[in-house]
Amino acid sequence: MGAMGAMGATDAPAGLVRQHTLIGPSTRIARFVILDELGRGGMGIVHAAYDTELDRRVAIKLVHEHAADDPRQRRRIQAEARALARLNHPNVVQIHDVGEHDDRVYLAMEYVIGQPLRAWQTEPRTWTEIIAVYLQCGEGLRAAHLAGLIHRDFKPDNAILGEDGRVRVLDFGLAQVDDEGSEGTPRIVGTPGYMAPELFSGHAADARSDQFALCAALFEALHGRRPFATQVPQGPAIVEPGGEVPSWLQAVVARGLSEDPEARWPDLGALLAALSDDPSRRRRRRWGLLALVSSLGLASVAALRLITPAADPEPPCGDADEALVGVWDLPRASQVRDALLNRESSYAEQAWPRIQAHLDAYARSWTAMHRDACMAHQRGEQSDELLDRRMACLAHRRVELAALVDVLANADDDVVEASVRAALGLPDVAECGDLVALRMELAPPSDAALAQQVEALRARLARASAEQRAGHFESGLDLGTAALADADALGYRPLIAEAQLRVGFLLESLARYADAERTLIDAYLEAEVSHHAMVRLHAAKLLAFVVGVRLARTDDGLVWARNAQAIADAIGASGEIQADLLTSFGTLAMRRGEGDRAIADLSRAVQLYERELGPLHPRVSAARLSLGAAYGERDQLDLARGEFERVLAIVSESYGDRHPSVAAALNNLGATAIRLGAIDQAADDFEAALDVYEGTLGLEHPQVAATLSNLGTLYIALDRVDEAAVMLERALTIRERTLAPGHPQIAYVLNNLGNAHAHRGEFAQASDEFGDALTMLEHTLGDQHPSLIHPLTGSGSALVELGRHSEGIALLERALALADQADPAAQPVDRALTELALGKARWQLGHRAAGREQVDHALEVLRAAGPIYTHETARAQAWRDAQLSAH
Repeated sequence: MGAMGAMGATDAPAGLVRQHTLIGPSTRIARFVILDELGRGGMGIVHAAYDTELDRRVAIKLVHEHAADDPRQRRRIQAEARALARLNHPNVVQIHDVGEHDDRVYLAMEYVIGQPLRAWQTEPRTWTEIIAVYLQCGEGLRAAHLAGLIHRDFKPDNAILGEDGRVRVLDFGLAQVDDEGSEGTPRIVGTPGYMAPELFSGHAADARSDQFALCAALFEALHGRRPFATQVPQGPAIVEPGGEVPSWLQAVVARGLSEDPEARWPDLGALLAALSDDPSRRRRRRWGLLALVSSLGLASVAALRLITPAADPEPPCGDADEALVGVWDLPRASQVRDALLNRESSYAEQAWPRIQAHLDAYARSWTAMHRDACMAHQRGEQSDELLDRRMACLAHRRVELAALVDVLANADDDVVEASVRAALGLPDVAECGDLVALRMELAPPSDAALAQQVEALRARLARASAEQRAGHFESGLDLGTAALADADALGYRPLIAEAQLRVGFLLESLARYADAERTLIDAYLEAEVSHHAMVRLHAAKLLAFVVGVRLARTDDGLVWARNAQAIADAIGASGEIQADLLTSFGTLAMRRGEGDRAIADLSRAVQLYERELGPLHPRVSAARLSLGAAYGERDQLDLARGEFERVLAIVSESYGDRHPSVAAALNNLGATAIRLGAIDQAADDFEAALDVYEGTLGLEHPQVAATLSNLGTLYIALDRVDEAAVMLERALTIRERTLAPGHPQIAYVLNNLGNAHAHRGEFAQASDEFGDALTMLEHTLGDQHPSLIHPLTGSGSALVELGRHSEGIALLERALALADQADPAAQPVDRALTELALGKARWQLGHRAAGREQVDHALEVLRAAGPIYTHETARAQAWRDAQLSAH
């Protein structure tokens, strides 16, 4: 199977062409570099090309000049192509760019590996295989019609079946770029054999003639010949009696081939619904309970209902409200309220009314979507298959809701803190009405027993997801790991990929980044084998973060982000997912020192999140938090503070003013205040954050430890070392009790505590603490991570003070190399502190010129770093002056 870069017919004559610049390998057309020729057709020549700006392979079609032999026609082609470029549909070839080269129109399109339908249907195919493929063709044409575009020349040569199993329709409008001939009379448009009868009379092409062409091509695929004996269709299509094609299907196609356009199907939606409505496979849908008491709570059991055969012929449009009984109703709401308000957290009273409002709205959305799906099917607007997919989507949403309610009804303090965020994090019900996305979802297994087992395991994965949203990462991982083992035993590969993805998410939450990377790669590969596009997308998206940010391999992370973007573009992913990817690209750009790119990507992510989710959603505040950090990296501190203040306003409104997210926003404002020189304001912000954390989470919570560490670091800089040591000792106690041994957060507190002891002259103890921190970080993050700079610098300095100069200098040189490798411009103060320590060590060993140069350079950076480094700078200056006086 070769590369069919969105090619059309390969057997049509090329026509007469006037001389043009020779197009061959390495020819440049705008930003595209030609690689090789893929094929020739009646409308033009198709080349494979490389997009130098977006680093991707594309197909370039150069339209023959006889198809656009004057500027007006060229403008018409370009206008249609641009309209098509705005149509983002998985069954329409994507147009990336359109322009002119050497007086010829070119179109840059997605590069598809596959074959034209003409070639595909020459092999023996069952009628069910053929229908599945032509339904995709119809979806592409229908999407174009809804966008006001007519194909005008659909035929098997103008659609490609990709290796991914997806059909793309191409060459919209190119066969007829001028609806009127030279005398003002309509031109005859299309290819005889697929053209509707009215087109031979000069009528303009419209959606009904496209329907005729689709049915003509489908008839040919089913019967191995065209439907009419003559090129101009007359009378009914010729159908021989017998054969494998069922009579109901022949009747559906025959109506689409009616000589009178008014006698055809009202539109392509009605045709596609009829093509999907196989009487032998028609199943009446009533929701039935599956007994899963052994593995699920009662509400989860009530939520897991499968499509099962039933004698009652009525569609399930009347039972939408009943479907949520025991999932989210008054008794369940009372249980959740009591569970939350019985906790000691001061935040519970603010959390409950917000949770009730969110879950009530979610339940209303679910019920409305359920009724819409049923009514659309009853009206004949949507097929049995589409109803199945919508109901399956809604069933999964109900299971997710039930699992979360189970967790909330058994809330502990961690759940109280995460409760509002968890409610807002439920998967969007609106996705169950996104017909394009639903077409991309995998169909359930055809075997009823296997389907029940799959859904039961998915319910267990939903519970693992709920535990994760509620902050119960360990219990979520236990559930996810057990479900993965059972999925492996079952052998259903799409489910294995889903389970691996969930386990990968949980491993990342537990800071087990290397394990998360391995598991997510497994999920990605398993999803690729099983054609599970959404799992591939989410696995690649999370790998970009785990690899690029958590493991600090930014180039590798960027590869995963670009992989995720390609999948998202291919399937027409939602604006929310596009915002996720922009956030990934922005974060990675920040890590690579590309500040302007980071700010641009993160700003766009904020706009998309606000459009898709509303201005108060947690994803908006998270994106603004990253944007503020990006502004901070560029020293645009007023803009950074503005973003952090917006975050504070969002979380205060969404969660209440005593929620831990308010404390997180205060922490960021405090860090920014330090850099702005507002030291007192920074202390106020950190202390306010500590008050919120202690009041909502208790005195021993990990977030309390983080704020104690921030305050301790600030107090060290202010020479309040004794107070700092007390706070850092308390932070270390909390970290060691709540985290696994060797966790990076324990290492960070140890590093800060080492600084406190070093400032008090307790270098032996400081050396031990720096050494322990270094060992932990090397074990979890590797020996090249930028986080090692701090303990390397501290340990090296302490060893020098203890007289172990050669050991200390070796560590300081390694720290400086890491700082340079990690982009010295990104964190100049960190590098300056390392350079200062190394310069002092070298000066003490007699290398006065080299040491003095490094000390002087470090002092220059520290003086410009603001008031927070006033005491550090003063100590360093006094040491330098003493050395000069001594010599």
